[in-house]
Amino acid sequence: MVLGLASTFGQAQGVGKTMKESAAFWKLIEARRVASDTEHARIDDELWSQFGDTKAIVFTDLAGFTRLSHRLGIEAFLTVIRASHVLFEPVIAEWSGSILKYEGDSLLIIFNDVPSALAAIDAMFCSADDYNATRATDHQVQLCVGVGYGRVLVIDDHDLFGVEVNLASRLGEDTAQPGEVLVTQAAVAQVHGTDLEARLTACLDTPDLTQSAWSFTPRRHLKRRGP
Repeated sequence: MVLGLASTFGQAQGVGKTMKESAAFWKLIEARRVASDTEHARIDDELWSQFGDTKAIVFTDLAGFTRLSHRLGIEAFLTVIRASHVLFEPVIAEWSGSILKYEGDSLLIIFNDVPSALAAIDAMFCSADDYNATRATDHQVQLCVGVGYGRVLVIDDHDLFGVEVNLASRLGEDTAQPGEVLVTQAAVAQVHGTDLEARLTACLDTPDLTQSAWSFTPRRHLKRRGP
C-alpha cells in the first residue's frame, strides 16, 4: 500500500511520474547485451553521450514505518509521508532540485551541485522541525538522508543510474539514523575549502560500503516537542 502512494498524489499534483522506459536508452542496453566485448566501449560512449550527466544525488527515507504502522495503522504512516511531501517539495524546488522518484516513504532527488543539495537538506530539516514541534512523536517527520555526487545516466527525467546513486540510496535508506545525513567521499570532495566542510565528520562505522562516508550536521530548528 505504501508503494502505491506516489501515483495517487502524483496524479493530483503532476508529480511522482511512473517508470516508462526510454526506448532509445533500453535499445542501447539491449545492443550492449548482445554485442561482442569489443563493441562495449563504443556503446558505452554512446550511452554516456546521450544520457550522461554529473549531479548531486540525495536519497531520503523516513524512520518509523514498521513501528508506526503496527501501532497506529498504515493510514497514520501514509499521513506522515504526505506531510513530508508538502514540507519538502517547495524547499527542493527553491534550491533547483528535481524529485525523480517517489518510492514509498523515500525520495530520489538530484541537484546541480553538492552545496545546493546540502542547503536544501538544511531547509528540509528546519521545515520538519517546525512541523514536529507541535506533534506527538508518532506523527513526526523523522528524516534520514544519503548524499552522493558523480556521473549518472538520467532517463526521461524520472530515473537515474550510477555508482553514486547506489551509494546514496544505501546511506539514506539502510545506514543513516533519524536526523542523520551521510555523505559519500565524492560528495565531500565538492565542498572542500567551503564553510560546509566544517560541518562534516568522518564516519568509521559504515558497514558494507566500499568507501568512506562522512556525517553532515544539518541546521535545525529544535524547538519544543510534541507530547
